[in-house]
Amino acid sequence: MINIHQTYNFARCFLNYKVGHPTPFQVHFEVTDRCNLRCKFCDIWKRKNEEVNLEQAKKIIDNISEAKISIITLTGGEPLLRNDLEDIASYAKSKGMIAQLNTNGTLLTKERVKKIAESFDWVGISLDGLEETHDGIRGIKGTFNKAVKGVKNLNEVKGNCKVAIASVLTKDNYNELIPLFRQAKKLGVDFAYVHPVVEVSFSNPENFGVFPSKRCGVNLVEMNKFIKKLVKEKSKDYGFILVLESFIELMPTFIKGDVPRICDAGKLFLAVNPKGDLFFCPQLIGNNSFKMGSLLKSPLTKILNQKNMKKFMELTKNCRCLSLCTTGTSLTFREPLINLIKQSTKFL
Repeated sequence: MINIHQTYNFARCFLNYKVGHPTPFQVHFEVTDRCNLRCKFCDIWKRKNEEVNLEQAKKIIDNISEAKISIITLTGGEPLLRNDLEDIASYAKSKGMIAQLNTNGTLLTKERVKKIAESFDWVGISLDGLEETHDGIRGIKGTFNKAVKGVKNLNEVKGNCKVAIASVLTKDNYNELIPLFRQAKKLGVDFAYVHPVVEVSFSNPENFGVFPSKRCGVNLVEMNKFIKKLVKEKSKDYGFILVLESFIELMPTFIKGDVPRICDAGKLFLAVNPKGDLFFCPQLIGNNSFKMGSLLKSPLTKILNQKNMKKFMELTKNCRCLSLCTTGTSLTFREPLINLIKQSTKFL
């Protein structure tokens, strides 16, 4: 349950954005590169970054807290491979931040879920289709059943923690997502959200971009049919599919490669790698050319200077992203306040 202090922080960020003086709202903290799966669209597990220890993680959180960040999302890799994950999340909550977790769900065992539910305000569990499709995308057979078991385990003890499923839209799974959302709702999941798979090009730091992946090559006629079904499904329970209609309607445009640049990286959202290095966008963590500084060495507010912002904007001028953690955040802050209240009623 979101408290008054957290609601105030969100309102402050929202109003700052509306008057043209945006302040960072959310930080994605990749606490590990390690992962127990081998997803087709992800190579984070190939990275070999060192991981900060618990005391260093707390120092990073202190730094983030001083910048009045509202939300911290602990992600990876697979964050649950860290035995101190709950301690990191609890410390962030003690600093007044909303603590979120992104996980593949396979490690949400009965022995661990109670502490997870107490440590996090929100847990997003990856489910990318029904059993055969999900296992194919995630690279290891049996992953779907383990994730569903994780959802059930967490729901049994969740208390005030919200449980969501997160789906990455590809040409392999788009026909299964609405049935998946209905199944998740029957399991007691609070929300579902979806975004298309993207491809990050690091071939040349001066020509960087986030683009539609070949894995998202859904026929546009079929995609438009899916979008209509998704909007209709959302209208049945507006708060369950927690994706703005403005985001959903951009999906066909994104697949065509025509999506406009909608980006507030460095202004609304930031990212931190397992070593504690700061990046202006979660999509950039795979290349140290985009590192802006270390949160173990410098205040976040000092790193967020005009020189670094200008450098980032120049490096990412060709970026055309459509991820919830980036474009989704930007679109959220561009919505009228009444729409956000309507969307977030169940969350708050």
